[in-house]
Amino acid sequence: MVIAGRSEDVMWQLPDPNAVFVGGGGLEVLNTLKKRLTAPTFVLASFAAIDRAVTAANLLGRLMQVMLPVGKLLPNGSWRFEAENPVFLTWGWLG
Repeated sequence: MVIAGRSEDVMWQLPDPNAVFVGGGGLEVLNTLKKRLTAPTFVLASFAAIDRAVTAANLLGRLMQVMLPVGKLLPNGSWRFEAENPVFLTWGWLG
């Protein structure tokens, strides 16, 4: 089933979830979830910016940085690893 609209608006139309992944919308979605959930629910949220991730971690209780360095060939034939943009994950229970 697909429900079109902003998550903060349409989540009220959905049945109570067992778990929630927030991959966009960030803090606004978490704040609405906090009001919406009627029972303790596991929530995992991802962020690109550390300041927003820290705010979410203060709400959810856990914070992790995930990055996958990619090998890059240097002009002299050596290799080094370069980190791509990191992703910050926060998780815990809301409701």
